[in-house]
Amino acid sequence: MVHYADGEKRYVLATDGMKKGQEIVSGESTPIVNGNRLLLQNIPVGSFICNIEMKIAKGGQIVRSAGSRATLMALDGAMAQVKLSSGEVRLISKECYATLGQVSNFEHSAERIGKAGRARWMNRRPAVREAL
Repeated sequence: MVHYADGEKRYVLATDGMKKGQEIVSGESTPIVNGNRLLLQNIPVGSFICNIEMKIAKGGQIVRSAGSRATLMALDGAMAQVKLSSGEVRLISKECYATLGQVSNFEHSAERIGKAGRARWMNRRPAVREAL
């Protein structure tokens, strides 16, 4: 949860290494620090980024799941080349925003539930598949 200077409170995606009380900034000329949100054209090539906009001013749409990250590969004309974790390289407008760093909780995919009872604690019902 982020507390803005005007008193407003909102949730944002936490990046790896973000601490309680850390100041995060969003804008065109913000410092290059994990958690800050910048235009793709102002991010150094080779940096890890997450929470990337696909369309200008629409908000982050890709690279948002636990532990995910993308790499800014190059800036070509009006577009930026972004390499996703799947290996796909996408062209995104340089006017779109992205957050510096990797989304936190990267060990989420290694978590084992272990037994049916623990799945029930998480409100997951049993799945019964019919034989054909």
